Amino acid sequence: MTFLAPFYFWTFLALIPLLGVYFLKVRPRRVTTTALFLWMRIYEEKRRTAIFRRLRDLFSLSLLLIVDHSVSMSAGGRESSLDQAKAKAEDLIRGLRGNQRAAVITLASDLGFQTHLTDNPRALLDAIDRISPSTLPLRLEALKGLEKPIGGGSIHRVVFVTDGVTRDEDLPTGVEVIRVGETRGNVGIVAADMLLLPSLEQGLGLYFQLASSFEESRSFDVIVRRSGDGVIGKLIEVTADPGLNEPEIYTLVDAEAGAWELELDLKDALSADNRAWLVAQQQAPVKVRIAVEEGYFFEKAVLALEEQNRLMMVEEAPDVVLAMASTPDAPSSLIFQPDGTAQWWQGLGDDIEEVVAKVLVGDHPVLRSVDVSSMRFVGARDLQTPDDALVLVESDLGVPLIYVAREEGRVAVVVNMDPMASNFYFSAWFPVLIQGVAMTLSARDSPLASSYVVGKSVALPGYEAVSPVDVFLPGGRHVEESGRVFGPLTEFGFYRMTRPKQEWEFGVSMFQREETLLGAEREVSSKEVRNLASGSPLAWWLTVFAMLVLVAESVLYHRRKVG
Repeated sequence: MTFLAPFYFWTFLALIPLLGVYFLKVRPRRVTTTALFLWMRIYEEKRRTAIFRRLRDLFSLSLLLIVDHSVSMSAGGRESSLDQAKAKAEDLIRGLRGNQRAAVITLASDLGFQTHLTDNPRALLDAIDRISPSTLPLRLEALKGLEKPIGGGSIHRVVFVTDGVTRDEDLPTGVEVIRVGETRGNVGIVAADMLLLPSLEQGLGLYFQLASSFEESRSFDVIVRRSGDGVIGKLIEVTADPGLNEPEIYTLVDAEAGAWELELDLKDALSADNRAWLVAQQQAPVKVRIAVEEGYFFEKAVLALEEQNRLMMVEEAPDVVLAMASTPDAPSSLIFQPDGTAQWWQGLGDDIEEVVAKVLVGDHPVLRSVDVSSMRFVGARDLQTPDDALVLVESDLGVPLIYVAREEGRVAVVVNMDPMASNFYFSAWFPVLIQGVAMTLSARDSPLASSYVVGKSVALPGYEAVSPVDVFLPGGRHVEESGRVFGPLTEFGFYRMTRPKQEWEFGVSMFQREETLLGAEREVSSKEVRNLASGSPLAWWLTVFAMLVLVAESVLYHRRKVG
């Protein structure tokens, strides 16, 4: 018998798959157990053996298919860039061989897995169909690390379908790019701001900057309207040249602080960047009461800041109380020179000599504008802080010099010094420290901008606030935030934040030059993506093996016959 006889040859080939199945089969070891139900679950999960998975990965490549769904991908008429990207992604999935696995991932500011690795084409196509446009910009840094092997060294390829990237260098090594869409004509707002003008009793300053991907200049109107009632505050005729334009600055006379909208009156490829939401912030002064018997220096400091509309001296309903050697009954207070018995300190001892101050929390808003190294803490006394107090400055021996303490919804900043003996009254840092404490305890330490860039985060007002912030989003949803930062900001429009007796508002706009220009300033590699179906099915390898055996047997047969 030889392999040249077709009947015997095909009979032998029929045995090869049986031999493969025999060797791939893992025979379990019999173990006696009284808890059969515990083993049944493991048996169901381990039906596919590790050997089979290794062979499958050896003969096929895994594909990570990333679809850009950032805000610029929604640009276009009947068919947006995202529609084209989804169609291209579907073609790639349909072109895969049955033994190849793939995962569908979206990318805007971050990666989002729509499916994990699977060889089910229906699941992959459904995942692509579910992709919707995002309001967030493209952040290529999120791709870092995807070029490395995954799943214990499995080989994979990363294909990124996008309308363009800034430079090839921005992409991790090995990421292949498929470009969709084309440069479309678009004008957008890439920066804007609005603020109260101190020189006018009622008036606002407006700043904005435009960018255009049109090949020629375009003229149109910019509408500035008050949010809510829609009253137009100004109509500005502008001309946008190709590329990034010079900033525009205007004055809105007799305009009041509050929420305003900026809108470009033109039709272009992308509507998301044709509007900006701005809030001209008007921060009321902090109401301060002085609870000091001889408070001449305190009054002078407050009056100096009152001229700048920062503080206001009051007798009733204060936001912050200034005290010395006493503990006022107030929700928020600044206390100099601890003395006697109080809930804000314990174990009050003797004066400390030769104090060397050491800052522990330099970025705290109370100290943000104060030069602690120039302060002489004469009259500081040995003491212990209440539990959970935050020590901002201490001596070289560990004695608290400036700290923040809280108790049952009340908060106090304690300064452990005699301001008269330290000559602190005559220091420029005395009113600065009072202002820092007053602004912090009244939750005005982080002034809000008129508008924030979508995808970023915002610092919540009130570094030392004891109550959480209620955040009302543009879409009507409401969330509670107790941290120091809220974000990322994912919706365009006006946001409102509230605490008891306090309220803030700010806008969120697109402000993304790269997204507005829709690829006009982008470059992409000219290399074509090679054939995705590069893995070969097992039958192909068996056929090759059979042919090699046939050739070897033929050569040996002829040698024996000739010899």
